Amino acid sequence: MAEQSKPNTFGKGMMTDLDPGYQPKDSYFTGLNIRVITNGENSYSLENIQAPKRVYDLDAKKTDSEFTVPMAFLSSTDRYLIHGAVVVDDYIIAIESQNSTASTKNWKIRKYVIDQNGNILNSNGYSTVGPGSLWSGYDLFSSNAGEIELESIVETETIHRIYATDGIGELLSINVKDSNLSSKTITDFKAFKPNIMVQANLSGYNDVGGGLKYGSYSYTYRLASRGQSNYSNWAPICRPINVVNGSLSTGDNLTIKGETSSETSNKSIKLSITGISTEYEVIEIAAIHYSSENVSTIEIIETGSISSSTYELVHSGFETTTVVSGGIASVVISNKTWNTCKTLAQKDNKLFAGNLTSTPMNINIKSSPRASDDAESLVSYKLKSYKITPSSSGDTDSNDYSTIVYSSDKFETHSEEANPHRHQNGSAGLKIYDHINIANDKNHYKFLGKNFGSSMDPTYCLGAETPGFSHDPNVYGFRLTFSQIGYKISDSANHTTYAGATGGDNNEEYEAIPYSIGVNQNRSEFGGGKPGPHNPAWDFKYRSFKRGECYRFGIVFFDLKGVPGFVHHLGDIKMPEAMDQNNRQLAPPGSGGSGLQDNRSILSNGTTLTDDDFMIKGWQPFSQKKGNQNHYGWALIPKIEVRLPDSITSQISGYKIVRAELQDNDKTIITQGVLNHCVVHHSSQGLNSLRSKALPKPWPYSVVEYDDASYTNANGNPYQIHDNAWTLDTPDVTIGGKSYNFSDGGYDIRNVCPIIMGNEHMDINSLTYGTSYNYSTLIWGGGIVLNDGLANASYSVGSGSVNMYKTAVGFRYRWMTKEDLGLSTDDEDAFNITELKASTGVGLFMTYHDIDFGKTVVNGEQVTTSESGLSEVFENVIPENTNSNTGTGLSAYYGEASIIASQRHRADYKGNAVTTILLKCSSTSPSEIEYEGAYDHVGRALGYINNSGGNDWNNGKRYNNINSKWISEIVRDTSSGFEQYGGYNDSAIENTRFYDCSNYQDKSVALFEITGGDTFCDYYTYKNRWPSGDTGSPGEHADANTTGLAYYYNTAVPLESSYNTSLRYGTYYGSSKILTQAGEDNYSYNTAYNQETNLVSSVTKPLYWDDNNIFKNKIAASRTKIPGEPFDAWTQFPANDFIEVNLQQGKITDLVNYKNNLYAIQDQGVAALSVNPRALISGEGAAADIQIVSGSGAAIERFDYITSKYGSQHFNKSIITPTGFYFLDSQNSEIIKFNEQGINPLSLSNQYKSYITSFTQNKNIPVSVNNNIGSLTQGIYSGYDNEFRECYFTVVDSTNSQNSFVISDLDGKLITKLDLIDKTRASSNGAIFFKKYISYQNRFYGIGHEVISGTQTQINGDVLLNSTVGYNNDAIFLFNSGVYQNFNVGFVVNDNAAINKIFDTSEIISDVANTTDKFTSHSIQDSNGINITAGSTEERIREGIHRVYLRNESVSNRARGNWIKHTISYYQSLSSELINPDADKKFNIFAVNTRYRQSR
Repeated sequence: MAEQSKPNTFGKGMMTDLDPGYQPKDSYFTGLNIRVITNGENSYSLENIQAPKRVYDLDAKKTDSEFTVPMAFLSSTDRYLIHGAVVVDDYIIAIESQNSTASTKNWKIRKYVIDQNGNILNSNGYSTVGPGSLWSGYDLFSSNAGEIELESIVETETIHRIYATDGIGELLSINVKDSNLSSKTITDFKAFKPNIMVQANLSGYNDVGGGLKYGSYSYTYRLASRGQSNYSNWAPICRPINVVNGSLSTGDNLTIKGETSSETSNKSIKLSITGISTEYEVIEIAAIHYSSENVSTIEIIETGSISSSTYELVHSGFETTTVVSGGIASVVISNKTWNTCKTLAQKDNKLFAGNLTSTPMNINIKSSPRASDDAESLVSYKLKSYKITPSSSGDTDSNDYSTIVYSSDKFETHSEEANPHRHQNGSAGLKIYDHINIANDKNHYKFLGKNFGSSMDPTYCLGAETPGFSHDPNVYGFRLTFSQIGYKISDSANHTTYAGATGGDNNEEYEAIPYSIGVNQNRSEFGGGKPGPHNPAWDFKYRSFKRGECYRFGIVFFDLKGVPGFVHHLGDIKMPEAMDQNNRQLAPPGSGGSGLQDNRSILSNGTTLTDDDFMIKGWQPFSQKKGNQNHYGWALIPKIEVRLPDSITSQISGYKIVRAELQDNDKTIITQGVLNHCVVHHSSQGLNSLRSKALPKPWPYSVVEYDDASYTNANGNPYQIHDNAWTLDTPDVTIGGKSYNFSDGGYDIRNVCPIIMGNEHMDINSLTYGTSYNYSTLIWGGGIVLNDGLANASYSVGSGSVNMYKTAVGFRYRWMTKEDLGLSTDDEDAFNITELKASTGVGLFMTYHDIDFGKTVVNGEQVTTSESGLSEVFENVIPENTNSNTGTGLSAYYGEASIIASQRHRADYKGNAVTTILLKCSSTSPSEIEYEGAYDHVGRALGYINNSGGNDWNNGKRYNNINSKWISEIVRDTSSGFEQYGGYNDSAIENTRFYDCSNYQDKSVALFEITGGDTFCDYYTYKNRWPSGDTGSPGEHADANTTGLAYYYNTAVPLESSYNTSLRYGTYYGSSKILTQAGEDNYSYNTAYNQETNLVSSVTKPLYWDDNNIFKNKIAASRTKIPGEPFDAWTQFPANDFIEVNLQQGKITDLVNYKNNLYAIQDQGVAALSVNPRALISGEGAAADIQIVSGSGAAIERFDYITSKYGSQHFNKSIITPTGFYFLDSQNSEIIKFNEQGINPLSLSNQYKSYITSFTQNKNIPVSVNNNIGSLTQGIYSGYDNEFRECYFTVVDSTNSQNSFVISDLDGKLITKLDLIDKTRASSNGAIFFKKYISYQNRFYGIGHEVISGTQTQINGDVLLNSTVGYNNDAIFLFNSGVYQNFNVGFVVNDNAAINKIFDTSEIISDVANTTDKFTSHSIQDSNGINITAGSTEERIREGIHRVYLRNESVSNRARGNWIKHTISYYQSLSSELINPDADKKFNIFAVNTRYRQSR
């Protein structure tokens, strides 16, 4: 007897993983183009779905007025493809391109307006003639672009923005509501627009009306939107501007001083900012106040409206300020450190971008082509210098210009990348730079590679260049040369100063000017003041580099957006030595040629000087004008010339020069100062404790040696000049407070230049043997002012004594000039400086002396012999008279022949001495000078005088200290492998931090100055000696009476220093015109005046830097958008507002905002991002551990892994639904759903894993082509049908094998496979391939193209496209609106599976009333493997029940076994015409009952 099986239903969806014997009766094992509909109460029915209806065909020829039914076939130039689409408000925006393989193709931004019936209207929404193109043009995206990821936001009626990325090019931001959209350029769409922000410029310095704190100020600014909710980067920080005490515009330079930063000035600073982008509406200016060096605070001082590209303001100090959030650190952080992204999401009015790529400028300056060459490996861009040797016959230029030949000269550059002479100061006796002998000097690498052949001598120019730059104008690269900017440091007539009293008034002070500059030097461009380091406006513009020091330079290129790149190291360049005789600079372009010019032709005030203005035209930092009192300082300013090929200039907007900060441990020149003899007390009378004691020499003139024949009398000579002990007076130990210790060796003392006391030039040619000279000539070098009746006293050598009490004397030195050496002012060439020799007979400026011992010693400090190695104890004190010497008195020139012989031993060694550096050197004196010229004074010592009442040149030629001393330097012995800046290898350069030393320069500027040095050239003044017991108040010193000597000795000397010596504060020699007698000098100094532009550093590209895909695990957050602001906050990504998820989980492929929580999907992981966190979500096993990432900004606080097993390998393929989000993990062959319950692998739990595995496992499913974010023809595509709550997936592998399927959002079950065919149009002979799905107004749209040629292949019952398929242009389809589709469904009848049965009939319960609406076929397979096909003749319809006889039409076979698989199919044949309406059939199947009986 026949039995009826339990009905087959469809509520559990398609299960593919089970043995037929175990297949649930409410499931099916296959299904095509079907949908399961719930009727409530667990009642389900199955129906075939409608085909998508074509609603628009992309045809390049169609316009709104020409829209017709699209043609079936279009030429390739007429076909358009949709790369991406997004819903914006009540319409859709699509990005389309011409379907062409050409490298340049047309792109469109098209607007689709859809009516309530799903019809596409024109862009205005008024007719049914199709969409309108909002913009059309070329190069909107890369020619390799595939899919385009889009985000949209509606801000106002007039601002509807889309954000688009193709993963290759830059992010685009487009306001599709812009009425001028069609005329916009691609540059207008770039999210990261050029915004080149230059430094604020000092335009005025006001002496009155302000209230700024002393110290220095730098400024920066940022631009903002209305409401100041979003900001640009902070602009580069400008150079520090000093705030000083005193008026720039009134009085002389002595009135200008520094001051402690705790005090308030009456100054204000005027700033000018240019080049402001008017896309912003607000500007905020911040002031950085340096209270001391590298100690700073920052505050916003002004917020103003932007009305033009220029903004001016005055910073007075009276403003209401606002603290900058984040402090200085926030200022140095820029927006956006990436160029491209591959995924986007929005949350909390921020845009998030993931999988970032930095695409730096592709600038190669390791090699430089000539303009006429194609190769880029001929010449190195690095700066190199040449040496010059005599040329030989046959010498020719080398191809790489490492050798360049002029008639008699061969220029050769160093083969090493680093200049071997870049910082070798050498050890004792080592002559590295023989500047005095030009013939020898030419053998050092310091020249440009060209004999300029001008009428000037020499014809060579110091500098460094890209090899061949000067020689061949077709060589690209750089050229660095040197120039000097002059300023007057003194024009006072009275430079040797004296003040004193002969009576009992102990408090008298006299006006005596040590040096000064009058108001006639005031310049409006320098704040109305006099040029020079004391002037903040001048120092802002020019700060010198240290002569003889080596600096590490680099160049930073700015891209077209104004974003700086890495540093390109140019080279380590040594500055010219002060006495280098190669003293011509390169004439600038346009100045009359490419030759040389006098390097001292221009002052900072613009004055052009003549050849007769200066005594020497070398690189000395100081000079004096002939015939008057004008003394000048010179800032050493390098210049750089840039010549670049189009391949570089096309990528950049400009550049700046940077340098390494010269730290103390990098300096090759440790300090510069005044070198002094030491003396030894050798009296045989009284005070034996003073014997063998070395002391600083108290006076600035010579004392004969103790063994001189004229002083072998009974009285004995109280002093001798020490053979190997000296002191060096330097501001580094007084102003800077540095404590040096050179006892470990490795340092030398070298002479720089002699300095001469006084104003007038002493012509030693005019000195004749036996002539008596007055002290006022030889000691003072040109006049001394003596007050209170002393002026008429005779001070001839050897005369008697004069009582002087409370005397203060100031000595002003200047650097030696040619005229001091006997030159006629009309004959510059009469003197050869090589005639100056040291006592050893070598060139004066070639000698170095080892320092065996050296240390800083303060006033009164003793240094033992065991410490110093000297034979005497050194004590830093000065001899002074004892009060017991009553009635006789001592000469002001204590210690000379005028001292009463019987009282010499009464000197007390307790006078105060300045802090200095004690040096023990070799026995050869570094301060001896012989002048061995071609004159009648051969062998005579410069400035020597003996005590016989005349000038016996023949007897003495040793000491020069009558009216001259030495400027000397302690230098590092670099001969033993000293590595400046940590070395020159790649690692050392990579570790170098570079700081700005020039402003930003537009790429059109080919020559500019590098003015950001670290050295000041000005007077250093100090008190050498003041009496013991002096407390600083007149009348309170111990010997201030008529019977004792209160003597003050002051010095003013021009020096190069790392301290701005003109900006000390307190009371000191030179602090005013009053020559004070009281107390020790005050060396107070505000180190803020040393401040460099070092808050922001730049670095070279790391050796193993990966330019691409280095941020594939990084997510960046934009600034917060305030809807309606013209400023687009989603184009600003602060550089510190990012987070990096675990790289081991692979690249980020998607960002998902699900229920206002943000998630990152990676290849093998899903992480919850804590953005304004609300709750934590439990993860999968150990992946639930919270992982905190430090250093990220506030937008994303942390990330928590939900799973570290499952992920998506394809970009932007997740589906967000009301119940969770889905993605296909092709690596694990799994459909993943995530929601509040966590991760759910759907195919495994719902028994369709085998189906997913069939087209993912061991299949090549392309992820990206040419670095895009997905192909338009191969990959994974997904979407959500909101009406039916279904998730659509399409997978196309590299062979074009396509699999499409649908997952139910209700329970994650597999519903159906898809093979959709448009049967509504002619010549439709294939399936539709969908690459994009869009949900819009509860409708579901697909974007794809249809097969128009090729064949179809059927695999396992599924119609798939093979690799020969061709495609038409894209079209837009509306799902669930076309003809009903061919379909099939297969189920298993396995009741009583253990029993062998005969299956007779199946009763398919449906709602079909028409008896002709039969299924096309029934395929039955029994458990014995027998296949039976029952045709329509075996099917009967009655009252909605299809009864099918389970046998073939010949009745030769029946279905028998334990179970059968029954597949119902409906198939209508393809036609070249539109489908027959009679064949457009909908089937609705509720259940299937199968009758069977037990087999016998």
